[in-house]
Amino acid sequence: MTRSDDRRRAAARALSMYAPDHREKVRRAERRVLRWVTTVHDGLVRTDTDHDVVGETLSTGVRSDVFYLEGLLKLYRREHPWVEPHFAAVKRLEDGLGGCEMWRGLVQTGRKVGLDGAGVRWLEEQREAADAQMREILCSDFARSRDHLATPALGRLVHDLLDHGLEGRKKDRKTVTKEIARRMKKARDIEYDMHQLQGDVGIHELRRQLRWLPISVVALDGLFVFDPDRHPVKSFRGLLDAPVATSPYAQIPVDEDERDPVRLPQSLYLANTEFIDRLGRLKDTGEDIEGMEFALAGAELVPGHDEQRQVALQLLGLPPDGFEQVVAEAQEVATEVIDHDLFGRFAKVVA
Repeated sequence: MTRSDDRRRAAARALSMYAPDHREKVRRAERRVLRWVTTVHDGLVRTDTDHDVVGETLSTGVRSDVFYLEGLLKLYRREHPWVEPHFAAVKRLEDGLGGCEMWRGLVQTGRKVGLDGAGVRWLEEQREAADAQMREILCSDFARSRDHLATPALGRLVHDLLDHGLEGRKKDRKTVTKEIARRMKKARDIEYDMHQLQGDVGIHELRRQLRWLPISVVALDGLFVFDPDRHPVKSFRGLLDAPVATSPYAQIPVDEDERDPVRLPQSLYLANTEFIDRLGRLKDTGEDIEGMEFALAGAELVPGHDEQRQVALQLLGLPPDGFEQVVAEAQEVATEVIDHDLFGRFAKVVA
């Protein structure tokens, strides 16, 4: 059985769960959406129990699959307005899961580094608030029960998908590649500021923009194939023999039935993967620093931002200029991305 067969079976499962009376043939683009609906569905847990619904959902790893469904829907928003409310619902789920993961991680970090009990309790309160919001999302739009395993939000998405439909292969290819190119150009034009951790131009945002390309490529499930012989940036050629080449995050799915795939320079993709990894480690360190600062301030343990930062750095075992080091290393990544015109090159490749 080929991967294409697996995808068809996944799409058929979505139809059996959410549109059992549908008998018409679905197009390749529609099958992609249905395939990710099934994957997200399988990662959601029953919400009619007394268990830790949020914790159990996080433990399934479904957030990654939610990312792919969100990324896929993002590509169709401009061309197909009916997609917008479904994109918003899936994005709300992903944002909520991300917030819960962050606060749970900060609670663990606070305990590990010996943060004062009042500070840990403050972090726990933030985690509980995030969990409460996430539980509301899970128990409404994404609810599953013993007697009703289908979730309302995914059901609405499938029904609208079948009512409105997507284009055939040729037009769909043009739609999604045009949108990826547009988003890459938009990302290229942002004036990033690595002195900011969060916000619309900071470290997290640059990493988010870099991530949307691989998310889109994987979500499109075989539309792209690697070209190992084309190197828009010659200095990236050596990455084909570097450890990053075997990273699970540097692989893309193959579709045996794709007649005219988009050829993506593998070395450019590997460089993007490395940039994402480097920024991810820096982002995590920065979030730990800011998280401890928030706890020290929220629990009124240490007055003043400068004092809170120094105590946070001491707790984490980082040097006094620990945050400045994060900024400097993030700036190195940003400079490489900009100097090599990474976003612009990707836009040219896929257009």
